[in-house]
Amino acid sequence: TTDGPAVGVLGLGNLGAGIAARLVERGFDVAGADREPQRENACAAHGVRIGVTEVLRSDILCVVTPDERGLIELLDEQAVEPAAGTRQVVVLCSTVRPDAAVELTARLAERGRLLVEAPVSGGADAARRGELSMMVGGDDAAVSAAEPVLSALASRRFAFATAGAASAVKLANQLALYASLAGLIEARALARSFGVRSEEHTSELQS
Repeated sequence: TTDGPAVGVLGLGNLGAGIAARLVERGFDVAGADREPQRENACAAHGVRIGVTEVLRSDILCVVTPDERGLIELLDEQAVEPAAGTRQVVVLCSTVRPDAAVELTARLAERGRLLVEAPVSGGADAARRGELSMMVGGDDAAVSAAEPVLSALASRRFAFATAGAASAVKLANQLALYASLAGLIEARALARSFGVRSEEHTSELQS
């Protein structure tokens, strides 16, 4: 371990496991927790300490769950506070509704915690290489406190000052992607209806 901040990772699926592995590789003291024991065991084999209490007491808590509800439920269930003398920073890597991010900022502030919105693009492999693309939102104090983890995980960062804005941009990007995919499916169907094979259409699109 190092003298740097202790990091917790809540959610050890593909992306969460990649984030945890990257942080261990970079010398952080990493604790992790997941609802699935097999995920916890896999991460433990790579140097991650396992336990909800350790995660909740970390200096920087990365949330990599499907949405923000897992964190809220955990905080409501567990009367665990960060280590004495620290103000925990929650780095929200989950993709959530912008209004949910705003609400979570307020709820965490009531508990003495800071929030950095940090939805990511790139997937587990990019996380392991520290090459995520990250949309970052939060006040200066929160982002500064989370900087060691942000810089370890992301090679490209885009800053947004307004609460909810980073989450809005991530959702907007997904909307644009899905709209493009829907258009491609319709285009393939139109070409196919006139006897054009998929490989022929693909070659034309790539030309």
